[in-house]
Amino acid sequence: MKIHTKVNHQKLEKKIIAAINAIDNTQGYADLLILFASYFGAVEKLVDVSINLSCVPDYMKRRKVSALKADMDFLNTPLSSHATPILLPDIENNLQCLGAMYVMEGSTLGGATIAKLIASKTKLTTKSGLAFFNGYGKDTITMWQTFKTQLDSILLNPGDEYVVINSANQTFARFSDWIDLCNTN
Repeated sequence: MKIHTKVNHQKLEKKIIAAINAIDNTQGYADLLILFASYFGAVEKLVDVSINLSCVPDYMKRRKVSALKADMDFLNTPLSSHATPILLPDIENNLQCLGAMYVMEGSTLGGATIAKLIASKTKLTTKSGLAFFNGYGKDTITMWQTFKTQLDSILLNPGDEYVVINSANQTFARFSDWIDLCNTN
């Protein structure tokens, strides 16, 4: 998966790193949370409809919006809207859900480093305002490995793998487009 999504992943990652580096106060961090919450919230609503819970039995534990909402509540930052449907990946079946989840689960991997950087710029802590980037805390790597194992057990043929890769690429690319749109407004 990583090889097949590298280009879109790196394009998005550059924009997110630039946004993180530009943070110089809690409002800057709140703006970053809004980007994530508005996009991930809309994507999770689509995943909720089509996910096969027997494939990812711990899906509810993996949802990101509650941590984003906790951070936004801590900062008294409301979420005014979600990403528009035209900027969302196509998610109409379980395989497409898994592609989108690959992106959202992967977002937890660099979270500890990002949380430390944001904490140094804002004086927030993992217990107060950095729940999203703290991910699963000490269990982050284990949760990622479990997700990859779940994914590998489902992808039994090249056609299924293609659908998941395409969905992951759409999720990366459309999140990148969402960031561009938000930054022009």
